[in-house]
Order: sequence, then C-alpha cells, then structure tokens
Amino acid sequence: MATPNVNCFTFSWEGQTLLSGSQDKTIRVWRLCDSQS
Repeated sequence: MATPNVNCFTFSWEGQTLLSGSQDKTIRVWRLCDSQS
C-alpha cells in the first residue's frame, strides 16, 4: 500500500501536537510527547 503525500502540516501553539493533511484528504493528529497518532 502506498503512503499518500503530506500536503500540509502545522504545530499546535504549545508544540506538543502536530496536525498533518494528506493528498487522500486524511487529517492526522500526532501527539509528539508519546509518538502516537
């Protein structure tokens, strides 16, 4: 299975969360403190 391209990303103001938007219209929320999505 191919991984879709990430089109955009942004960090939360406190720097502990990353949000990413992909070519397949998926939005993911990453908690950076524990490496989970």
